[in-house]
Amino acid sequence: MIQKLTLLLVVILSGCDWGKVAVPPLPPQELASSMYVSEPALLSSSASEQTPAPAKMAQPPLLSQSSSSASEQVTRIVVSISEQTLLAYSGDKVLRRVTVSTADGPTLSTGQDLEGPHNHVGCFNVYKKDADHVSGQYGSPMPFSMFFWKGHAIHATEPHLYAKLGSPASHGCVRTNLEDAQWLFERTPLGTPVIVEGPITQSASKQKPDRSNQGRADLSRSD
Repeated sequence: MIQKLTLLLVVILSGCDWGKVAVPPLPPQELASSMYVSEPALLSSSASEQTPAPAKMAQPPLLSQSSSSASEQVTRIVVSISEQTLLAYSGDKVLRRVTVSTADGPTLSTGQDLEGPHNHVGCFNVYKKDADHVSGQYGSPMPFSMFFWKGHAIHATEPHLYAKLGSPASHGCVRTNLEDAQWLFERTPLGTPVIVEGPITQSASKQKPDRSNQGRADLSRSD
């Protein structure tokens, strides 16, 4: 580039005709450099203005723990004497299936009663809850008791009786293990319907009439 300017100056000072002066071409490297020296900078600037930085995608919100079944309340309990099971529902959804022991004795309707171990079938409601109940008659602990008819309750049995769960073994209550009893106790409000299903097996001649208006007898006779 300097060589070209020097030659041009010589031509002007000498009064030569520019058209008759042979100007040597620049080497290819210098020619390319003189033509495109500022272009990369321009391209870089243009590219940075036309291509915005990618936006960060918003992260989806975390699911709330309250949406799990752990927080759902029990709205209905169904006990099957024939299958020795308890189903805890929230609406039409089964929240928990529990293996139980019902009474090792006959099954009666709610209008009848009997001395000794027996079941009652029908529709009831949880009317009392006691987390530390103890049977006064049998002296046995009944943790997480939920009473639904007289002294009949859903409650935890003692660990040495867990092997009997799945078979009739109680005096009239619905026995479960401790974990299931606590789970039910914490999620079942007072007034929750309790439906006990099963065939009535005791004849009327051997039954004692039930004279209780409320269906709530001495709770000390529970278990």
